[in-house]
Amino acid sequence: MTATKKTGSKKTGSKKWIIAALVAAALCAAVFLIVKTFLKEDKGDSVVYVTPVSRLTDKFLLGQNIYAGIVVTQGEVTVNNEDGNRISDYYVKEGDTVTVGTPLFKYDVNALQDSLTSKEIARDRAKIALESAQKARDDAQKALNEADSGTRAAAELSLRDAELGLEEAKLTFEKAEKAVNEASARIDNATVLSEIDGTVSKVTKADYGNQSSTDSESSAMGGAVITIEKSGNLQVKLTLSELDFNSIEDGMEVTIQSRTDESKVWTGTIKKAALTESTENKESTESQQTNLAYVTVDNSDGMVSGQHVKVTKKTDGNEDKRIFIDPSYIVDAEKSNPYVWADDGTGLLEKRKVQLGGKDDEGKYEILSGIGLTDAIVLPSDDLAVGMTCRIGEPPAEGSSASAAEKEDAGNGQKEDAGNTQKEDKGNEQKDTAGNGQKETGESSTSAV
Repeated sequence: MTATKKTGSKKTGSKKWIIAALVAAALCAAVFLIVKTFLKEDKGDSVVYVTPVSRLTDKFLLGQNIYAGIVVTQGEVTVNNEDGNRISDYYVKEGDTVTVGTPLFKYDVNALQDSLTSKEIARDRAKIALESAQKARDDAQKALNEADSGTRAAAELSLRDAELGLEEAKLTFEKAEKAVNEASARIDNATVLSEIDGTVSKVTKADYGNQSSTDSESSAMGGAVITIEKSGNLQVKLTLSELDFNSIEDGMEVTIQSRTDESKVWTGTIKKAALTESTENKESTESQQTNLAYVTVDNSDGMVSGQHVKVTKKTDGNEDKRIFIDPSYIVDAEKSNPYVWADDGTGLLEKRKVQLGGKDDEGKYEILSGIGLTDAIVLPSDDLAVGMTCRIGEPPAEGSSASAAEKEDAGNGQKEDAGNTQKEDKGNEQKDTAGNGQKETGESSTSAV
């Protein structure tokens, strides 16, 4: 009987250790996945603040600021549905190229005819009212002519009122007649044609069965239907910070370079625009001031609307164009494949291989290839990851603190949750194991007996 109890005890102890090991392994895996997911999400949502190479070199001090710009047209024209007439057909879509005389859309002729009929009725009523007002004025004039000294003042007042009524009736009739003429002309010219050469940038179609949408309501009730960007010489729009805006001057000659193909170069002249207000940050209620400037291009051949370009001050070509970077920005500078962390040109972080030359007197490496003045880089750190969002400038102190606090809170929360989970699971496991052990021991004893 004693030997039987020993065997049962060994069995129970062995099962306890197996269950405990399995629970511990599961907890470790869960904590690992949680931490890994947290770190991954943190990196994916992180923003890295990069610095333009031009600002890290003497080229910035020499006035070689690099400005980001976008190619735009020199203006646009909107074709309106001013009277809110029903439109039956649209002949163009966004992105279409149009010339003078290209059909844009067509008004519903049946609806126009109904509109013309109602306007003719309104004109006829206005004509009757005008004739009545004319008669009232003539009668008042006759009464004044026949009035004696006792009734003359009242007759003069009646004439004045009749003349005012006549003027009002004339204006109403003229307005009604003009509306009839316009409605008649609208029928004759139901198909609206383009008056300029350009590209259709927006088409607002009306849904006459459902007026819940803003665009539909705008088109049906009167407003812009077709927006056309004018063809012709293009220009470059610059959205600048206050510092950059103050660093340029009206009439300053600049060089324009394609961001994707540096062999494509144009020249132009800067024209400052007025300060505008914008609220680009939808998460903040604070408005941000935006400074705009435009570059009038000398010859826009090869440019495309919407193209992203880099703009720099035009120089005489005699300046030193070599680029020297502090070694702290270069990873594996002494090895065969040195690289830097750089903006890939689309706002995402990448590892960029560079070819290094010799060092200058300050110990900075000459960059032979890989990055140029128009690129932006950041100091290497363990927190960097390919694909992070890049922004030019310094990280805000408050944002950094808040972000760190959030991470700390999240970490503490995870530790606390993991700890509680471990305690709870461990307690439950101990209870279950103890209960099972007692039960199994009891069964073994009974069997032995």
